[in-house]
Amino acid sequence: MKERGVVKILLQITKIELLLIARSKFTYIIAIVVAFLGIWQATSIRWNPASMWSLIGITSMEVALILAFWTLGQGLRKQDTQVGKMVWATVSPSWAYIWGKFLGVFCVALLFSLLFELAAIVTDQFWNVQAGLPLVHDVIFPPLGWTAFSVFWLWFMLIPVLFGVAIAICINYATHGKRLIGYATVLIYWVFGFKAYFPSWMDITSVSMFQNNDPSKEIFRSVSAVWERYYLAHVTPLLQATQIMDMVRAEIPPYFLGWPFLVNRVFFLLLSLLLVWVTVFVVDRRRSATGG
Repeated sequence: MKERGVVKILLQITKIELLLIARSKFTYIIAIVVAFLGIWQATSIRWNPASMWSLIGITSMEVALILAFWTLGQGLRKQDTQVGKMVWATVSPSWAYIWGKFLGVFCVALLFSLLFELAAIVTDQFWNVQAGLPLVHDVIFPPLGWTAFSVFWLWFMLIPVLFGVAIAICINYATHGKRLIGYATVLIYWVFGFKAYFPSWMDITSVSMFQNNDPSKEIFRSVSAVWERYYLAHVTPLLQATQIMDMVRAEIPPYFLGWPFLVNRVFFLLLSLLLVWVTVFVVDRRRSATGG
């Protein structure tokens, strides 16, 4: 019975978190931003499929970083402080409060990432605007296909979003909600990874792994060669464009990116869970020190 009561509190905290996020106007601004990034990613790939890997890496990093910043902002709301004080004064275990908050924020962040991929998939399938629009490329090549985008989300979005939410919540509570410390820590970690300053297993962006040991380098060169032969020579009929996209689909399958990449994702999965429990420990110690 006691366990059921704790689980009920956890679910209530999650529900409250979801309601607070849904009532925030900033939530819908983030939704528009990630949807636009999905459109930009899909049109960029159909404009130059040879740069697919770099485009996937850049946009995935941007979305995960935006969602980490957004999570940091969630801990600075007045409503969040009020809910925290309410739970603080009860006998509810700290883990129920922290895990409830984490699940609420992560569920919404996950929906944002899915919106990003859905926008990319829909754009990839149906965008046929040939003339370039502001901030969006004109499309030259046929669609890449929804399967590739789905696997890209699984590899490049799911774990970074999970880690971004976990580290943001941990920083919020460890620093008493100091905004600049949180933003600087998250930004520096992502940028250092993107600049390949970390070993591959520590790089959440996974860029260093592909720079140092990218199995698709030779394929990238071959696709680039075809691109130069057809596009730069201004000979891009539909058949030739289809052949290039078929080459990208057939020779750069993202279904398995190697064991080092898998180790990287497992490491950040475990680290994310550890950060949540570290946050629980911090809150528990703080409550004990104040007699909560």
